[in-house]
Amino acid sequence: MPEALHEKALLFYQNYLFVGGMPRCVADFIDKGKRIPDFDRNIQDNILLAYAARPHANKRDFYQPLDWLKTALLIHKVNRVELPQSPLKVYGDEGIFKIYMSDVGLLCCLVGIPYKDIRIEADNIYKGMLTENYCIQELASKGIQAYYYKPDASMEIDVLLDRDGEIIPMETKSGRHVRSTSLKNYCEKFHPAEKIRLSCRNFSESNDGVRCVPLYALFAFLGE
Repeated sequence: MPEALHEKALLFYQNYLFVGGMPRCVADFIDKGKRIPDFDRNIQDNILLAYAARPHANKRDFYQPLDWLKTALLIHKVNRVELPQSPLKVYGDEGIFKIYMSDVGLLCCLVGIPYKDIRIEADNIYKGMLTENYCIQELASKGIQAYYYKPDASMEIDVLLDRDGEIIPMETKSGRHVRSTSLKNYCEKFHPAEKIRLSCRNFSESNDGVRCVPLYALFAFLGE
């Protein structure tokens, strides 16, 4: 993609991380002329009241609420797999999982991240959390169940997809810096036919055969 269009698309993606996709939030953003400083974050705060959980609850107390929130499509549950083989559901561990919010804008508001901290050039520890949440919610919007793989401390694959019996590792990066040992170690061990890296870089393919897809274009990959 021409670099100017790529940078413009990254700006749209950046705005989406902050505003999210809840109808009232999007309407306010548009009504305010798509100006981030004028966006009313109180709308997100009000929506988040529905997510409130009681204090001092233990793990057992959360199982039923989590099931309800998952059924209501308010959260997405991603199980860890013991082995990256098809069908992934067979190897999924229901007791070890990650929880993602159904709207990345609400997550951004919940943890109080200011807009300046999600800019592409910003460097902080929580941009990766937002990026991963965005990817999971995009997959869920297409009805795709994702899994993750973490056999030990030396390897963690953010997303595993099962496409027609082929297991595709998908790595998510919040910026343009894409160096990682996890995907490299995974590929050396399992030799996947296709491997994907989502980041702020333009469309490309690395020397080791990793297909690089811009974060804003995840929908295009899913439509293939």
